Amino acid sequence: MNKKVISIFFILILVSTIAPVFSADNTTKNITVDGVTFELPQKYQGSSVDSDGHVYMLDTVFDFAIRSMYYNDYLVDEYGYAIEKAKSSEVVNIGSHEVYYVLTEMLNKEVSYAFFASGEKIFCISWEGDSITPEIENMIEKTPDSSYSSDELSNIFDNANNQYVEDLAAEQQEYEYQKQDSMIKELDEISNRRYHFSHFGTHGFGFGSVY
Repeated sequence: MNKKVISIFFILILVSTIAPVFSADNTTKNITVDGVTFELPQKYQGSSVDSDGHVYMLDTVFDFAIRSMYYNDYLVDEYGYAIEKAKSSEVVNIGSHEVYYVLTEMLNKEVSYAFFASGEKIFCISWEGDSITPEIENMIEKTPDSSYSSDELSNIFDNANNQYVEDLAAEQQEYEYQKQDSMIKELDEISNRRYHFSHFGTHGFGFGSVY
């Protein structure tokens, strides 16, 4: 066996060794969140769906997460909060899906949110980054189509944001009321408090109360 043949032999061995590594990096894994299957690329694998079947998350929602907004309150809180913290927001088309994309800054890093419908269910995918990547697009595009019309979906998200603003205003009003009520009670306690005193003076010993 000459040197050329030996060289080719070792190159083939090297290629066969490296190839699985590259293919492993590109492998996907299917997970099911609230009945909908998502195709995860390698970079987002390493966790599992929660016991209720509604959340898949790596570390925190600011790193990567797929969440079902299976209660309306969840959509109100998540979408409304994202809009409140938004650096920008827009509606984009990914495949057949209308996606409500919001870019925010959380914990000193840029975090993206993609809200969309699959069937009659609303989902939120969040990840660290300032744009919709091909990997995120692929995940969304391969989910079943939305059951909602464009107008219906717009109303869902508009109502969620409006409800969030109303809830926030009500909480602030309640906080101000409690703060004011606490101050009034404190002033009442001070005004009703009796200060007892005693003294020795030029006219002898004295005592009394101050209201």
